[in-house]
Amino acid sequence: MLETFADYFSSGVEDTHYPHLIVQYDQGLRIRAGDLDVTAPFPNRLIYVNDPDNSDLRLSGDLGDRLGTADVLLISGFNAMRSATQLDHRLTELRAYLRRLPTGAVTYFEDAAYHEPAFSRQVRDTLLDAIDVYGLNEDELQSYLGHPPLRERPPGVAARKDRSLRYATLPVRPGARPLAS
Repeated sequence: MLETFADYFSSGVEDTHYPHLIVQYDQGLRIRAGDLDVTAPFPNRLIYVNDPDNSDLRLSGDLGDRLGTADVLLISGFNAMRSATQLDHRLTELRAYLRRLPTGAVTYFEDAAYHEPAFSRQVRDTLLDAIDVYGLNEDELQSYLGHPPLRERPPGVAARKDRSLRYATLPVRPGARPLAS
């Protein structure tokens, strides 16, 4: 769902109907089937994906022209790529397009669980200096911090969050500016 003031475009040439199913569940959900009896220790989600178009991640030929007038750019989807050759090509292509962004445009990067885990660092290393906002969920944060996500009650979370962030290995782009004070 897009706001009426937001423009969007697609490199797709036809509508596709590939499944992308996300099943979210609460802590304590119990599933019993035959010999299986499982209770969820915490809330989480399962994501089932079969989306060949997303794994190709084709970029639109007019992306550079469109970025020339953009206020905000969301970079997402590299996690679905499966070909190292295509990934190299898309990253090179995107880097060239990013030079067209006007001064002051904000770039938001959505990290995600990579289908090919080795691609994660390559994408980060290639794009980090162009990212203003680095978005990730608790699972991605756990992989960077090296310990389980913050699941204690709020006072414990606050204390642990302060301690954890000192040891986070997420790089920050030099000169990155806050979006709000």
